[in-house]
Amino acid sequence: MSTHTYSTVNDGLFPNKLVDIPRFKQEIAASSISVALDTVEIDGENCVVTFKGEATESDVLALEQLVFAHTGEPLASDTRTAIYEQPSLIADSNLYISGHRSVCLAGTTTVLDVQWPEVRSVQGVDIVVKDHEDGDKVSAEVVHPLAGVVLSFGESYVKPDGKISIQARNSKVLPVGLIFRITYHSVGAVNAVMYVDVVTWK
Repeated sequence: MSTHTYSTVNDGLFPNKLVDIPRFKQEIAASSISVALDTVEIDGENCVVTFKGEATESDVLALEQLVFAHTGEPLASDTRTAIYEQPSLIADSNLYISGHRSVCLAGTTTVLDVQWPEVRSVQGVDIVVKDHEDGDKVSAEVVHPLAGVVLSFGESYVKPDGKISIQARNSKVLPVGLIFRITYHSVGAVNAVMYVDVVTWK
């Protein structure tokens, strides 16, 4: 394991004094660096890059070139949403399924936030993942914008067929303003595509 630290504020390193971790990880993965990346973290005014093995002299040189060229511009979001509604058998309620597609970058954490303009009862989420790797997992939780996580629906590893279902035993009522958050944790070197159906009642 080897660790390399670069200032984010000193002139001559990151040109815009900004680091976008998902983009920087993608740039490292696409480079000539031969050693496997472990983590990229911001520690105060420093960007700390850790590899799983010992970086060679040419690996370090390639990393330095990436530092000099990194713009810090966030990657463009690749998320699409579709809404489906049908009357339910429950009086005065409608079943809503909101479908979402999100590209999950390799070795990073991808967050998909869903909110509604009115009170909803959330049943759970059904997910299909394309191009996942063993060890990838998904969590679902309810988040308050200021207080943070207020309810966890659970966490599950992606199964070999790419399917995940995270369901509450009883539907949970979400007041307006709360966020239903689905988080994809990638451990591999391949981008995954996550197809999400969030099931709610209104």
